[in-house]
Amino acid sequence: MPRKKGKGSGFEKRMTSRYKKGGYKVKRNVIGKRNGRKYEIDLIAERGGEKRIIEVKGGKQVLTTSQILATYKKLSYRKGIPTLIIGPNVKLTGPAKETARELRLKIRRVKW
Repeated sequence: MPRKKGKGSGFEKRMTSRYKKGGYKVKRNVIGKRNGRKYEIDLIAERGGEKRIIEVKGGKQVLTTSQILATYKKLSYRKGIPTLIIGPNVKLTGPAKETARELRLKIRRVKW
């Protein structure tokens, strides 16, 4: 039985396409294991010596400090630049923005 795709799947495909057009080699939905627990990285994009570890968030949602911390932790399992790509309907709370700044988590807001 095929895996059911979530709402973010289309947004991930668009981001994959954008990075490929930018000359990156992209891997999607990379599964890893850390401390006996599985995790999934949405995209890993590499070009030259640069490697970006990317989480993609679309849809209408508000990201809190705890979600930013969890995302950063997951992205930091792999070596590279941790990047959070958010759609136009995603909001961040003030403390979440500050936490992302302190962690040096790159946040890119993209339009559809």
